[in-house]
Amino acid sequence: MQRKTQNLQTFVLKGSALGFLILGLLIFLGSLFPFYFRLKPHEEPPVLLEHQEQILPPPSEESDDDQTIHAALWTTASILMGVIAMGASYLVLMIRPLMNQMQAEILERQKAEVALGKEKDFTQTLFDANPAFFIVLDADGKVQLMNDMMLKTLGYDLEEIKGTDYTATFVPRRNGDSLPWVFELMIQRRLPIRTEERILTKDGQELIVEWHGRAIFNEETDEYEYFVGAGLDITERKRAEEELLLLQRITKEVSVACNFESALEVALRLVCETIGWEFGEAWVPHPYGKYLECSPIGYNRGENLEEFQRLNQQYIFQPNQSLTGRIYSSQQPEWIFDIEQESPDHFARKEIAIKFGLKAGFGVPIVVDDKVLVVLIFFTITNKQEDKRLLNLISSIATQLGTVFQRKQAEAKYRSIFENAVEGIFQISRDGEYIRVNPAFATILGYSSPDALTGNNSFIREVFVHHQEFYQMIDLLNQHHEIYNFEAQVYRHDHSVIWIFANVRAILDGKKQHILYYEGSIVDITSFKQTEEKLRYSASHDSLTNLWNRAFFIERLKQALIQCQEQPGYHFSVLFLDLDGFKFINDSLGHGSGDQLLIEIAKRLKVCLRNQDVLARLGGDEFTILLENVGFPEEVKEIAERVQKSLKKPFNLNGNQIFTGSSIGIVHSSSEYLLPSEVLRDADTAMYRAKQQGKGCYVVFDATMRTDALRRLQLQTDLRWAIEKNQFQLHYQPIINLENGEISGFEALLRWQHPQEGFISPAEFIPVAEEAGLIVDIGEWVLRQACRQLREWKQKFNCHPQLRMSVNLSGQQFTSDLSQKIDRILTETEVMGSELKLEITETAIMSDPQLAIATLNELKHREIKLCIDDFGTGYCSLGYLHQFPVDVLKIDRSFVSQMFLDENKRELVKVIVALAHSLGMDAIAEGIESQEQLYQLKSLECQYGQGYYFSKPLNPQEAERLLNKSSMAEKFHRQDSSVLLKI
Repeated sequence: MQRKTQNLQTFVLKGSALGFLILGLLIFLGSLFPFYFRLKPHEEPPVLLEHQEQILPPPSEESDDDQTIHAALWTTASILMGVIAMGASYLVLMIRPLMNQMQAEILERQKAEVALGKEKDFTQTLFDANPAFFIVLDADGKVQLMNDMMLKTLGYDLEEIKGTDYTATFVPRRNGDSLPWVFELMIQRRLPIRTEERILTKDGQELIVEWHGRAIFNEETDEYEYFVGAGLDITERKRAEEELLLLQRITKEVSVACNFESALEVALRLVCETIGWEFGEAWVPHPYGKYLECSPIGYNRGENLEEFQRLNQQYIFQPNQSLTGRIYSSQQPEWIFDIEQESPDHFARKEIAIKFGLKAGFGVPIVVDDKVLVVLIFFTITNKQEDKRLLNLISSIATQLGTVFQRKQAEAKYRSIFENAVEGIFQISRDGEYIRVNPAFATILGYSSPDALTGNNSFIREVFVHHQEFYQMIDLLNQHHEIYNFEAQVYRHDHSVIWIFANVRAILDGKKQHILYYEGSIVDITSFKQTEEKLRYSASHDSLTNLWNRAFFIERLKQALIQCQEQPGYHFSVLFLDLDGFKFINDSLGHGSGDQLLIEIAKRLKVCLRNQDVLARLGGDEFTILLENVGFPEEVKEIAERVQKSLKKPFNLNGNQIFTGSSIGIVHSSSEYLLPSEVLRDADTAMYRAKQQGKGCYVVFDATMRTDALRRLQLQTDLRWAIEKNQFQLHYQPIINLENGEISGFEALLRWQHPQEGFISPAEFIPVAEEAGLIVDIGEWVLRQACRQLREWKQKFNCHPQLRMSVNLSGQQFTSDLSQKIDRILTETEVMGSELKLEITETAIMSDPQLAIATLNELKHREIKLCIDDFGTGYCSLGYLHQFPVDVLKIDRSFVSQMFLDENKRELVKVIVALAHSLGMDAIAEGIESQEQLYQLKSLECQYGQGYYFSKPLNPQEAERLLNKSSMAEKFHRQDSSVLLKI
């Protein structure tokens, strides 16, 4: 830029000189013009003609000399005019680029000034908005500039501190001595500084700042002008580091304490010494957890506080009682600012605390696995506002101590198991030769006396199963001079292997420079290790069957999914097994027999599988199998068939021959699966489909099953709104007296008219309602609506005084309060119990026979008729049947429809009718669809029947038309006689 300016100046000077030369020529030319015109008056310019006489002398004749001079002047003038013209042109050509360059320079300078202004604005913004501290001090240490962040943090305005002495204003007195050295280093040696210093805020708080700065010197005089510093507030970081060091120190010292009481004493002492409080105590829950009692372990600073500690031994606190009980129950720290302001109910020890001069206190719990091990309480002799940071720090310490205390308690409990066990004490030389051992050490290693070890120049490394563990122990001792809880396996004298842990230290000479020997103790922890191994085993195995458990199976399945994603050729399959009828077996024979059955099933499943297959008990009666590296789906199906064939064989349990089976869902690996839960979900869906298909089979999952599962989920959601939105309807199918043709009653049948899907079959939505737990509410709605309809018909049709309404009950409705619910409905609808008949399935009453007998007897006292629905298809024991106060057995439609096709079914219907008569019950046949079935049932003396032969289920209006109808004689026409259906 400077060179360009010099070039421009040179160019201007040259152009200016030329310009002055040309200007001089022009002036000279101007002086010649009058002379020229005096010499040639006859060639005057027109503007002078008017005044010629006044200006010029009279003309005279020109001489030859004058003409010569005139010609010479004319020639000279012409030459000069040419020169002038050329100079003017040159001047124009010279000035134009000069002007262009000057204009460009002006524009460039303007741009530079704008950029400089922007840079200045940006620098000012950066200075003010920077989260770091910036400060400028003059040579006398006076504050000249400070950025907004530092001003805001310290609590000042710039006007307050500008010109003030930095050291006197911001540096704590105890730190002032370090500053001269810092400035001397910076000024004399002209080195940048990096230092951590404490500074004061306006309200007296101390901050720790990490400063980076340097001295600025005048370039011309080389004198120190001012100091520029940039700093970061590292107060929180420093405090966190100090707290971490404190936490590590306390944890370490507590960890090395020999027992729980020593660890407690160390913790109380270190906390009190660290925070500067005078008293610390510990409250330990009673072994039965009913109250807390004061531990004799404590910390106090002062003789009078020893008496306070002694008096505390007489107190015990229940949960939620006083400060200690509240902390125990809430598991949260609590602070007392002023003990004198506390009520005795809130702080029971107020009186004695005041007596001993205690002013404030706080407490923290030590919690492990949601259980309070100890409540630590601290007191001081001055009032203290609640310090959240201190509470958080001590709470963090308490969290760390919890694990240590738990281990200490476990160690104490472990040692108490071995009542007569003592530690083995030993001394060995630097190369590991025994110097001395105690009898306990010899006993642990299986020797009869210590002499057997020390008298034969024996070395301790010989007992280590792995010699590298011995050398590792020695290396640690040489580095740290002590080790704790060093675990190793060692040989006993009989060559058996045990586990020990050792605490060893190096004994140094008087100057603490050289190791003389090592000494330490060992404890036999073999039993502890065995227990640990059992725990690890239990963490991955089912305790009943010793198969892998759910957690292990999911972990293996997760690994299989990862392998499937990474290796395209890798395939696996999962089998999900659920036992058929296990609940009935468990309830009938007891849980002990059920457990034994599960054990036997596990044994059979192991035989059916390969060694690499993973078999797990998922829970209850559910098992899962992971088949890896299976070649073809047919191989998986063969394994499933082998499993089902094995489980169909009878089991002998305590003299009882038990038959069971399994429904199996199969899922093959796919890249679509990312989580184990997705695989198990689809396997469970396939297993559910297998149960729907009749149990005792297997089903391979496909995508349509997931659609069905989503369909069931959607039905559950819609069912929750169906009652509220009045989407349910009741249809009524007449029940006919086969002896006289009269309508004896109606069976109320539930129908669902979905607003979008239209009619949905009960066979589809009733199981879904039972799964979702909605069937109880739906069943009450059906019972209420059916009773209301019966009352309405009773009022309209007096000719049917014996008309009854049959209502089906779900097994989930069969509860202890069923009678009370029915009482409310009968009272509300004004229907008598004798006009109601309840139909209950065999499965429902056999799920809990004793409850069924009690509930049925309560219903019988209300004169309600009771009917076992679908008799012959369930598991009703004949031994129980005579105990049930049942009035009717309803023959399932599957038997009635097959009477003319299967002789066994016809005989079974005959047996059921005869059984009903022998027990004083009526029989109803459902599903009558032909005249032949009607005649056959009449010949068997079946009293009642229903079915499409008589009428399909009718809506209320259609049922009323049927009640108004005069005759259905054609339904009872026979070749030998005619029986009329009386309406």
